[in-house]
Amino acid sequence: MRIQDKLEGIRIASRPTTKQTVISVTTAAMIGIVLGLAAKLVDTPGINPI
Repeated sequence: MRIQDKLEGIRIASRPTTKQTVISVTTAAMIGIVLGLAAKLVDTPGINPI
């Protein structure tokens, strides 16, 4: 018996809903924007919030 066959018996394969996909993409984009702004802020001469 293959491992994949064993796992298919244990877990239920489900596709994410459109709402979950939109939330995931939006969250990733927001995290990217915040980290990008933080990096830009730290790179600015004379400003070091840390």
